[in-house]
Amino acid sequence: MKPLLYVLLLMLCVSCNKEDFKKITVTGTVSDIDSPLDSVKVTLEETCFMCMGSIPIETQYSENGAFSFEFMPRKEQSYHLDFEKAGYYRRTYYVDLKQKDQSCTIIMERNRDCSE
Repeated sequence: MKPLLYVLLLMLCVSCNKEDFKKITVTGTVSDIDSPLDSVKVTLEETCFMCMGSIPIETQYSENGAFSFEFMPRKEQSYHLDFEKAGYYRRTYYVDLKQKDQSCTIIMERNRDCSE
C-alpha cells in the first residue's frame, strides 16, 4: 500500500510543477528612436478562432517604457501584445507559447500623417 501512496504523491507533485511551467511571462521595453515611451497602451489579446478575431485579456500602460505580463495560456489558443500610443503607428508582438520567459524590445514609429 505504501508504494502506491508514494507513486500517487509523486504524480501529484509532478502535476503541480507542470502547472508552474505553463505560466508565461513576457517583459520588455517600448520606445521610439530616441528614448523610452511612457503611457503606451499595451494589451494582451487571445486569438478567438470561433469569432474570427481576438479578445482583450489585460491592458497595462508602460511606465518609463517598461511592461510585464504573466498569464496562463489556454490550450489551442494563441496570444499577442498590441502597442498603441497617439501619434505612433500600432505595433504587435506575437507570444511564443513554447518559451516560459520572454523579453522583447518594441520600437514605435511616429505617424507623420497625424497632426499633434
